[in-house]
Amino acid sequence: MTDPVIVRVTEQRTIIRLTTRPTTVRVGVPGLQGPPGPAGERGPAGPGGGGFHTHHQDVPAKEWAIPHDLGRRPAVAVEDVDGHEIDANVFCPDTATVIVTLGAATAGRAHLS
Repeated sequence: MTDPVIVRVTEQRTIIRLTTRPTTVRVGVPGLQGPPGPAGERGPAGPGGGGFHTHHQDVPAKEWAIPHDLGRRPAVAVEDVDGHEIDANVFCPDTATVIVTLGAATAGRAHLS
C-alpha cells in the first residue's frame, strides 16, 4: 500500500504535503480543455455598411463642420469648386460629425464614404 499524498493548489502555487516519508511526486500540466459551452444570445445588428454623403461648402471657409448620418467615421476626400482635390486636415470627433480644416478659406465639396 502506498502512502497518501495530498496536493492543494493555492494562488497558482502547488503545495505538496507528504503525510509520512518523502515520496517522489510528478506534477503534470493541466488537463485538456473541455467541450465548448452553449452559444450565447445573438447581439444587436451593427451599423449598415456603405453609404456616402457629399457636403457642398458654398461660402469659402477655413473650417467646414459637416454633420452626417453615416453612423461611423468615414473616409473623406476634399475638392475645390473646380473639382481639384485639395489637402485638408480631417477630424471626426464622433460618428456623426466631420471637421475639415484648410490652409485658406475655400469653397468646394467634401465626399464622405
